[in-house]
Amino acid sequence: MIHTLTVLGALALAGAAHAQYEYNQLTPQQARIKACDTEATGKHLKGKDRSHFMNDCLHASRAASASAGSGLLKR
Repeated sequence: MIHTLTVLGALALAGAAHAQYEYNQLTPQQARIKACDTEATGKHLKGKDRSHFMNDCLHASRAASASAGSGLLKR
């Protein structure tokens, strides 16, 4: 009985650790935002200039990833 509870407890902890690992992974959109934000910070952009830069950067990233992915669908 104690052995069974120990095994179940270990499995529960392993599952929680795996879920935490997946939770900490960035989605592709979050990765694009982070990259554009880092670039904007490096350029010391603020206010409207930063907003325009982020908008352009995210749209360029989205277009690049869409064109890269479109080749996979062609036969």
